Amino acid sequence: MRAFKLVGCIAAACVSMSAVAEDTMAFSQQQILPGIRMRGPGDAGNCVQVGQEVMFDIFVDNPQMTVVAGQFKVNFDKNVLQFVSVMPGAAPFVSVPLSVPNQAAGNVFWVSSVAAGGVGTAADSRIATLKFRTLTEDCNDDIQVSFDLSSTPLLLTNGNGVGGTLPTSNPAPMSVDSTPPVFSGVPANLDVPADAGAGCQAVRVLTPPTATDTCGPVTQSWTRSDGATQLNAPWRCGTTTVTWSAVNRCGLTSTATTTVTVQSYHLLEMDVQYKGPSNTYAASMTRCISVRVGDYNFTQVVTFQYGRGIATAQIPVNTYNCATVDDDLHTLVSQTDVVIAGTNYRLTAAGADALVNGDLNDDNLINVIDWGIVVIRIGQSAAVNTDCATTGYQCDFNGNGQVTDFDGNYVLDSFLATGDNGCGLPPTMLAQAVTRISVKELSAIAGGDASAADINRDGVVDTRDMNLWMSGKRASKMGR
Repeated sequence: MRAFKLVGCIAAACVSMSAVAEDTMAFSQQQILPGIRMRGPGDAGNCVQVGQEVMFDIFVDNPQMTVVAGQFKVNFDKNVLQFVSVMPGAAPFVSVPLSVPNQAAGNVFWVSSVAAGGVGTAADSRIATLKFRTLTEDCNDDIQVSFDLSSTPLLLTNGNGVGGTLPTSNPAPMSVDSTPPVFSGVPANLDVPADAGAGCQAVRVLTPPTATDTCGPVTQSWTRSDGATQLNAPWRCGTTTVTWSAVNRCGLTSTATTTVTVQSYHLLEMDVQYKGPSNTYAASMTRCISVRVGDYNFTQVVTFQYGRGIATAQIPVNTYNCATVDDDLHTLVSQTDVVIAGTNYRLTAAGADALVNGDLNDDNLINVIDWGIVVIRIGQSAAVNTDCATTGYQCDFNGNGQVTDFDGNYVLDSFLATGDNGCGLPPTMLAQAVTRISVKELSAIAGGDASAADINRDGVVDTRDMNLWMSGKRASKMGR
């Protein structure tokens, strides 16, 4: 009968099945202290995912005895791992005659041996492999599998073996992770106009999002589709995509994107006011405002409250410093500065640049024709609101819905005034200011009987009629 000897030992280590041959060779080429070790994915720095099968290999290193069998007990984290099987080791340890797993207690006892009648070995050997399936994520760096210290591993040797207790070593912790990093605070997509004075680009600041992960720190990075190497370099016209990336220690990656769209236009903020006390104007009225900036002309309906209108318009990408503003139905042309306010252009037609009411025929001067047009319509109702499709003479300057003496006074207050020229242009030749016109000619222009403006009934409308009107006289009270 063959004599056997029991030798006690404890171990822990971990290696993948594909690396067994390489691992055994490496240990055989150097002086390895006798021991039993268990090796798993964590020893190679590997991460695994939930539901994945993982292997823990049991090695006997430099036993200095001819080993034919061994019995082992291993504890495992039952919340993280589900036991699957004990698999044979490398030859000659190709038999597992006994396996007693206990999932509820989180341990497994088994016996590994050579085949019946086989010969043992004193060489470094993989004596068994434990297979588990991961159940949940685990990144707390605790060892999930270890030798049971209360049940010392036993090696069976032949009668000629050298007895002794071999030390044990456990595997490194492994990370079980199936969840990539999670981003928070991803910047919203931007859609902005080009910045004033900067050409076709805009400067906007994006704050990188924060990526977190249950398995520890993450590495974040970003790229811009335009190739810029600085995150907040100026954004050119068009759409630029920023891709945010984050990778955790298990190599799981998350991405998020932010787009920055810069439109090929600037915004022009307009603050336009009519000359005169604000309390003389309607609480609300709309007017069509004509604007010229640089070589660009546009019209826009603006809502005025008590004579002041605030609006924003889109203008082509360019450099601007001057503009002209006009209410074609009511006022003279006013020239004003264009300045940069934040990222937009701004014009303010107020104070000395406020719009002057009284130019009804849009010849950029106020004369007796404009006064006559108003006078022959006094007492008539008028539209409070006008727009860019409105035509004809609109004599209700202050938006009260009636043509009154008050409207005539606008003309008198600015009689013979002329409007501004275009920006950077020499003075233009205006039509000669008319101070005298026949009733017949004025009727043809005004589109109605102009005799109401001929206060002194002399067949002409001139400054004498205007003076009589100002003194309170009317044509119906005057004889020829």
